[in-house]
Amino acid sequence: MDRELEFAIRVRKLCKKYNVLFISDDARQGAGKTGRFLSSERMGPEKKPDMATLGKSVSGGAYPASFVLGTEDVMSLVQPYHSASTFAMAAQANAAVLATLRIMDEEHFVERALNVQAKWREITSN
Repeated sequence: MDRELEFAIRVRKLCKKYNVLFISDDARQGAGKTGRFLSSERMGPEKKPDMATLGKSVSGGAYPASFVLGTEDVMSLVQPYHSASTFAMAAQANAAVLATLRIMDEEHFVERALNVQAKWREITSN
């Protein structure tokens, strides 16, 4: 287990102990780049974050898009929010995200990332 993962697991335990939300910022490392859809999934299902943010590559770079995922308990507390942001709730962003997710699924991007990761570790360990 790498140091970053160990650190994240320890932080998650502290959050649980003190009843603090654990939020994973997957804007850069999410969308399948680590061999999991969310990089925080590497911590294991029992240590999943209460919330996770996603952005940037989740739309394939075609249009600015970001969103927040969360457990049902947490998201039930969040009220609907209507942002005045330039790109908020844009139909183009939704279409870009859906197209990206479809391509990621059809092309097995997450599994391919795991294969590249294994090959990289093999090459760099020698």
